[in-house]
Amino acid sequence: MNNKGLMAGIIIGIAGLLFMFKKGSSAIAEAPVDSVLVRLKNVPSDATMWSLRLTDSNVTKLLDSDSGYERMDIDNDIIISVPQGTEFPLRVEHLQIAKWNEDNTALIVINEFQSLHPTLYDFDLGDYGTVPDVTYRNAFIEDYGSYYFDFSKGQFTK
Repeated sequence: MNNKGLMAGIIIGIAGLLFMFKKGSSAIAEAPVDSVLVRLKNVPSDATMWSLRLTDSNVTKLLDSDSGYERMDIDNDIIISVPQGTEFPLRVEHLQIAKWNEDNTALIVINEFQSLHPTLYDFDLGDYGTVPDVTYRNAFIEDYGSYYFDFSKGQFTK
């Protein structure tokens, strides 16, 4: 092999490694003690940011990201501390992916979902009615640990 071929192979290899690390490797980090870590998978290509808020199974405690930011870069994991005694499975109060418009003046929601209730609230009844809520997904976090949320499947997996 000549020097040009060797050099081209090295450059292609380095570029491949950089691309892999930029997009995140398939291995997910271990969640801190008493926490849940979530990483996104199969996200629409135009998404640039995301947010996540969880709640306990009884919908009595809202659990927000430990970062203090409302929205995170799409490539970042979100870590949420879960106090001892919180009832699992955790429900999703909201998981939203978004991007800015071309002028960076308005947020465009690309996709969002929740796992609180499968039907819409009916204000005339003063309770949940029978009309399905299209944002509902039967997706829950079963225990402490690290999870992927796969947009193509609409589910959390370890």
